[in-house]
Amino acid sequence: MFNGKLTPDRRLEIWRQVRTRLRESEADMTAVAEVFGGIPVQTRCVDYYTPESWPDAFEIVYNGWLCQSGITIVLVSTMNYLGLIKTPEVALPVISNHVTGTEGLVLEYDDQCYNCLSGHGVSKIWTQQNSTEFIRHVIASDKFLH
Repeated sequence: MFNGKLTPDRRLEIWRQVRTRLRESEADMTAVAEVFGGIPVQTRCVDYYTPESWPDAFEIVYNGWLCQSGITIVLVSTMNYLGLIKTPEVALPVISNHVTGTEGLVLEYDDQCYNCLSGHGVSKIWTQQNSTEFIRHVIASDKFLH
């Protein structure tokens, strides 16, 4: 989705188009995860230990802060925008993924973890067996409404 050198405004435009297309197709969480699967993961841009310092999804997209945690925040924001998050809070564990070698936030929702493997949801059990969890954040879902 955000491949190559793009201007901040172009990234925002692409994200808007993606959200519109997903809304019109009544996409589920798996479809949303697939769209985000093609984003190249950058080195750490977002401090995953301090939720109060997290930028909102628009800031992340605008500035291109597309590290593991940045992508997860944009993913959660997109899922929330589409009405797919039905709980008042979401769990965002910080993991070190032993399969991909990445480290950062993942979304844990309904016994699935998203952005653990690029473009897929995997079971919570798979995530526990293939990663180390450092800390778990439970954040109000409305933090991701933008």
